[in-house]
Amino acid sequence: MNQAIADSRDTPTGGAAPRITGLFQRQTWGGRKQDMAIDEGPAEEFDATDAVLLLDRDDLVELEDCSENSDQLGREHVAGWDGKPCSVYLVDSVLAFFGVSDLEDVTEEMLQAARETYKPQPPNTVSVVLSVKVKIRLKAGVTADEVIENLDYAVLSGTAGASIVDTEIISADKA
Repeated sequence: MNQAIADSRDTPTGGAAPRITGLFQRQTWGGRKQDMAIDEGPAEEFDATDAVLLLDRDDLVELEDCSENSDQLGREHVAGWDGKPCSVYLVDSVLAFFGVSDLEDVTEEMLQAARETYKPQPPNTVSVVLSVKVKIRLKAGVTADEVIENLDYAVLSGTAGASIVDTEIISADKA
């Protein structure tokens, strides 16, 4: 860990410890063939410190802006963008955090020292059971059982820092 990190832990003068921040750029599919990712709105900043410090060194060294490994870190922090195109930029922030010019220069000792200083926590996964009432308008000849059998649904959260990991229908009772 570079000396600036060690010296900046919530100082008596009110200085805050540096953080690893990422920029999350939402995108939408566009173009003539709908195969081009087009930026949508301004980029959003997010705190990636814990997520990056919890990576194995090999995974940290492989981080690359606008790549699936960095994009996934961003999706875990920005609400409501699972499965949609995006670009995430965080490598420069990681380099500045460790005071190096290349990710390969981050040593296991530097990573361990940062972990001891920041004490990163992994996200907590919880399961909740929700009851959802679905009102269905059926044409003649279509049954509710058919609808249930072919039901497709999505569960989204607008809470930053939370992402839906998995969903399943655990029962289907007709009211």
